[in-house]
Amino acid sequence: MTCPKCRLESFETAQRCDCGYDFEAKEMRTSYLELERQRRGPQPSEEVRAKGRHDMLVGFVCFSLGVVVTLATYRHADQTEGQYVIVYGAIVWGAIWFIRGWDRSRSGIDREFWGKRP
Repeated sequence: MTCPKCRLESFETAQRCDCGYDFEAKEMRTSYLELERQRRGPQPSEEVRAKGRHDMLVGFVCFSLGVVVTLATYRHADQTEGQYVIVYGAIVWGAIWFIRGWDRSRSGIDREFWGKRP
């Protein structure tokens, strides 16, 4: 049997072509190959793992700089009885970025939560 959409030859007993054409209903539907791909979900990628390791490094550096600046200003304020700065933005952002990188490097998958929509 030849598919009228893609001209692929299929068995006479086939209900649907690989492209998704339903022989009985004579209309296009989602192909079984696409359904299987959706069922499995995203596949791990070495590129995503490498980005994850980079994100871990960036997060660690940002977190560390935030902590160092906070401790340095605290020590200076303690000695001079002045004010000190808590660089919580860099600390929190660095921690989140590190956790994101850890998740990416471990799984090899970009998750929706981290900003990439499928």
